Amino acid sequence: MTKNYTWKPIEPWDLKWHRSHLPDAFKAFRDDLPEDVWRTFDERCAREWSIETSLIENAFTLERGITIQLIKEGFISSLITRQPNGLSGEQVTAILTDTQDALDGVFSFVKSDRPLTTSDIKQFHQQLMKSVETYDVYWPDPVTHKPTLGKKKLDKGGL
Repeated sequence: MTKNYTWKPIEPWDLKWHRSHLPDAFKAFRDDLPEDVWRTFDERCAREWSIETSLIENAFTLERGITIQLIKEGFISSLITRQPNGLSGEQVTAILTDTQDALDGVFSFVKSDRPLTTSDIKQFHQQLMKSVETYDVYWPDPVTHKPTLGKKKLDKGGL
């Protein structure tokens, strides 16, 4: 049996809302989800954040379709083609896994409710860059003064 719905304009919301209400609203949403649905959602979010973080750092490039597959199915190296920077699918997968581990560490840290130190930041960076050995740098060619691409060893976490 279907109901007939009649369109109505959006009415003003007369409830007072504040961002401090968000945790309770989220908990109510979370409590209504079956555990397997929540776990799948949580795992996919973690993979998406890892991919986005690594893409922001220009660690590799991924086509949209591959990105969607990696989010849905997991970090499967055979889905990843060789990168323009020479990284293999296995190397990209290692970077993604390290990034996910670093993000998990950040979330655990936030839950601990303790002050952030320089040492903490260096440890997060070290975990994030665990599988990255070098980064691209540009410097002027001594003769032509045109930018020349090169590699430099990465100082992981400055430790």
